[in-house]
Amino acid sequence: MKRLIAPLVLLLSCAVATAAETSFTSTLSPDDLKATGLDGLSAEQIQRLDALVEHYRSAEVKREVVKAEKKRRVEEAGLEFEHAIPRLESRIVGTVDGWSGGTTFTLENGQIWKLANRETYIHYKNVKNPPVVLEKATFGNYWLRIDGFPGVRVRRVK
Repeated sequence: MKRLIAPLVLLLSCAVATAAETSFTSTLSPDDLKATGLDGLSAEQIQRLDALVEHYRSAEVKREVVKAEKKRRVEEAGLEFEHAIPRLESRIVGTVDGWSGGTTFTLENGQIWKLANRETYIHYKNVKNPPVVLEKATFGNYWLRIDGFPGVRVRRVK
């Protein structure tokens, strides 16, 4: 998703740059100029009108970039940016016997959580579909707690 934001910003920047090269009033036909009364404006008034339109366009581009960034953050990972969930109770789908490196945990609600760091833990027995509690930690991470296991920091990936 992050890869989509950069091209969007570039595209919008190019649109602004192209728009800046072509003033608003220069894109109007003589009929449109006459119909709107713009044909009677002085050169200074036309220049001011073009500056106002350009200011409006750049504000629109900024709003679209902010909207796209907000959408990306919501779709990405833990939804911590808009809807921080302080505590979540669910079950892990499958068997758990520990974790290491990039282990992921799939919950019965479809969410997927991945270890936030590279720690390893091996449990003495396999636990099938264990109940799990996730509690908000720092920096967008959560603590994943399974009975009989130590807590581990995770980050939502889906």
